[in-house]
Amino acid sequence: MTSKLDAKGTYVTVYLPPEFNELLDNAKESSGRSKKIEAEMRLKDHLKAFESLAGVGSRSERDS
Repeated sequence: MTSKLDAKGTYVTVYLPPEFNELLDNAKESSGRSKKIEAEMRLKDHLKAFESLAGVGSRSERDS
C-alpha cells in the first residue's frame, strides 16, 4: 500500500558548507522557525521563483 507521502513527496538530504550553514542558522534565528522548516520554505520558494540554475547566483526567473 502506498502512503500519501510516498505518492506526493520526498525527503532530501544535503550537505551545506559552513558559510551556507551559517546563513541558514541566521535565517532561522531571525524567523523563529526550525532549521528544517526554514530550509524547506526557502527551497520551495526558490523552486517556484526560478526556472533554472547555472550556479550559485546565476539563475533564470520563471515567467509570471
